[in-house]
Amino acid sequence: MLDDAAVSAVNVAEVYTYAALNDLPPDAIDAFFAHTGIEVVAFDRQQAVTAGQLAVVTRKSGLSLGDRSCLALAKIRDAEVLTADRPWAQVAGAAGLKIILLR
Repeated sequence: MLDDAAVSAVNVAEVYTYAALNDLPPDAIDAFFAHTGIEVVAFDRQQAVTAGQLAVVTRKSGLSLGDRSCLALAKIRDAEVLTADRPWAQVAGAAGLKIILLR
C-alpha cells in the first residue's frame, strides 16, 4: 500500500507538531518519509474547498480540520482512506469515501 500512499502536508504538520510537543526527534520523521517514499501533497485551494465542504458531514463525528484535509485529498484522488480512527468510518457513506479501519 505504501507504493501509492499520499498524505496531506497538513497531516505531516500534525506529525511534526506531536513530535515537538513530546520532545521526539524530527530526524525519525524525516527518515520515515525518506524511507517509505510516501508522497507529501501540498494543501492547495481544491483541498481547502473540499475540506470545508466535508465539515457538513463530519461535524457530528467530531472530525478536525486535519482529519478533513486527509479525507479531502482522498476524495480528490478517488483513493481509499486507511485509518485507525473509528469515527471516520461513520462518515464514509455521506462523504462518498471508502474508509478502511486498520484495527
